[in-house]
Amino acid sequence: MPNDEAQTENEPILDQRLIDAVKAIIDKGSCAVSKPVREGFTTSCVIACKERNERLLILAPTSRILKETVSNAAAGNIRIPGNIECPLIKESVRSNEILAKLPLFLPNCDECNASDWCDVREIHRAKDFLTVSLTYAKLEALMVSVGPTASEIRRKISTADVVFLDESHQLSLPNSVMVKISQTLNVPSKYRSLQNVYRDWVTFCKYNSDFEYYLKEHAKDGYSSQNLSIPITNPNALTYERQKKAWGQLRQIAEEKTMADEDILSMRDIIIILSATELTIGFISAAPNEEAIYFMTGQSREYRTLKEFLTKRVFHAKHLYVSGTLFEPHPGYFSELSGKEVKNVLFPDIRGTIKKLTLIPDRWKLSSRNFDEKFPEIVETIKMIAAKEKQPIYLIAPNRKKAKRIRIRLEKERLSDIFVDYYRSDFSMGVERSERVCISLGMAETPVNSCDALARGETDEERWIDSRRLRTQGGQSIA
Repeated sequence: MPNDEAQTENEPILDQRLIDAVKAIIDKGSCAVSKPVREGFTTSCVIACKERNERLLILAPTSRILKETVSNAAAGNIRIPGNIECPLIKESVRSNEILAKLPLFLPNCDECNASDWCDVREIHRAKDFLTVSLTYAKLEALMVSVGPTASEIRRKISTADVVFLDESHQLSLPNSVMVKISQTLNVPSKYRSLQNVYRDWVTFCKYNSDFEYYLKEHAKDGYSSQNLSIPITNPNALTYERQKKAWGQLRQIAEEKTMADEDILSMRDIIIILSATELTIGFISAAPNEEAIYFMTGQSREYRTLKEFLTKRVFHAKHLYVSGTLFEPHPGYFSELSGKEVKNVLFPDIRGTIKKLTLIPDRWKLSSRNFDEKFPEIVETIKMIAAKEKQPIYLIAPNRKKAKRIRIRLEKERLSDIFVDYYRSDFSMGVERSERVCISLGMAETPVNSCDALARGETDEERWIDSRRLRTQGGQSIA
């Protein structure tokens, strides 16, 4: 078992009742834990595992959660950074931001003069660990990477006794990669591997054009009242070698700036789409003038790599799915991921956190269709609240676009003590906020057919109902 002597300084002190409650949950085995927000579950779990001398692996959706919440809770925590934190990669991204949005493969660490102190290498230098943390994205990258570096990290994290899956509601409805079936690009001729991938894309679109016609015709009958998605297979999914060459050439294009950033990101998503064997083609309408047919993937890729890790590498460990807004897209979902029974449990509100929360709802419902109409009223209400409260305010908007619009308007109004954010940003999940007043503008927005591909049912009507249920549940869990 790990030596815990290194984890003694600056140890957070919490109510022992919380720690004992976490221990009781761990004793039950693998669990899906619904908890009150801000109750201190993460810190309590770190201390509970330390007292039990058990290795804890924490997975989270954002690096900010690891850097702030987990690091504050776990003195001596080993954080496995994303590749973007490599000193060599960081320098190239600083001068060309588009590179941060592409897969980044580590250079040869043995040839880098920073390898003795670099955070990326900390897990390699450590002989053992008590708490180790990484993002879901980093885990996915490790699971599909080859070579001794990734293999050694996989070996070490697979010795965990407890796996803590933070913000697990994110796993229930992950973001999907989507590309319009009509998407066309101009790939420079000298990048032959990438051109071959693009030719495959054109062929794939033509092969599935009948579905495009079918979905468009049915959408005329009202896209909000029916499920408009069709599962399809991709028998010629890109091999790992083809993916590797394509990613390398796309990074070259980004470095040489021989394609527009928007086209580079479209090509990125095309590579992801063509790398999947199971896809969905569906009609999506974000707004009346933003209707199109898309190829979609998302859950299959993330679900597959996480399930492989949980069932084949840490099956022996206890899996804790934890969230303040936990839900499953269908019964037994977390048990499917773990490959074994996952019990549903409630973490008690021992400190009365929920009682300290005051909610004041408005009397009308905000939607994407009435946002423009209500915008002046929204701004006046924000000004009124700010004048009354006279303290910092955290404001969260339905999406990034609306957040930007509100931020610009509040700057004109000289309301500088309001932090404007949006749902699913890395500031909105799992990290501490100093503001004690929050203004929430509606719910998180997703297109009306965004969950069609995940819906289940024997008939079209059952799948339509399930799609709407998932969309509503997903919006509420983010809020």
